[in-house]
Amino acid sequence: MFLGPFLTLTGFLAGNSRSHLAGSHSSSLLSSSSSCLLNAKTYEICISPGCVADGADQLLSKMQALAPSDISVTPGDCCSLCGNGPIVLEGNKKYRKVSEVKLIELLFGEEGMNSQQQAVLDAFNMVVEGDGFLKKRNYEKAVELYGKGIELGLEPAMETNAAMTPDDNDDEPSPALQWLVNARQQEAAAKLNMGDLDGAVLSAQSACELSSSSSLQALEILQESYAALGDPKGELEALQAYFALPEPTKMTTMQSNKRRNLGFRLQKLEREAK
Repeated sequence: MFLGPFLTLTGFLAGNSRSHLAGSHSSSLLSSSSSCLLNAKTYEICISPGCVADGADQLLSKMQALAPSDISVTPGDCCSLCGNGPIVLEGNKKYRKVSEVKLIELLFGEEGMNSQQQAVLDAFNMVVEGDGFLKKRNYEKAVELYGKGIELGLEPAMETNAAMTPDDNDDEPSPALQWLVNARQQEAAAKLNMGDLDGAVLSAQSACELSSSSSLQALEILQESYAALGDPKGELEALQAYFALPEPTKMTTMQSNKRRNLGFRLQKLEREAK
């Protein structure tokens, strides 16, 4: 069964959702975010190997998912405080061993989070819990948690992102949605291991849609899902989209070998399609 690699998500990613998300609630967020950008604050997250081992990657993703429009969160260079991570840099200030409580304080101050932001945080933590079960190969529990987290966080995340992203940048991937892209990718991997091939394809398609078809990892799991399903047409389109993206400047030997093998697979499928 060919479903096509870029199935439009139901609900908030469907065409008619654009008008819903551009309603009065989003309009008010847009007007407030425009004024806030004039006084934008930037946090950098040290992503040196030591800090990554202390959870810097997860902190970066969580802060980007939650950051208001007047705050930018970006990866940062090593700040030579190994063993004190994860570390957040704000100008000359360095915050060590940043916890979730400290993260909320940095992003929201004394006002704290609103209900929409709290929903995104709760959803994010469900996805992280799902990642733990995926590593333990408890695929059923992982899929359950991914599903609950995505259901809880998709609407508020999409609404916030729509309000913060200009209309002419609809095709650009948003760091605020990267956790949802990852969740869909991991959900697809878990379903693939369970033998739910149609479900794996749908989850991978959703990851591609959320990333504006810019995620190599999402396209890889989509290709793998189509291959397992026995759908060469879908697999071919996924690989064509994969190689249409820029090649990463830095790859491990394993990543380089995988890319080369996918290239061989693409050539084979193109020959068979003629």
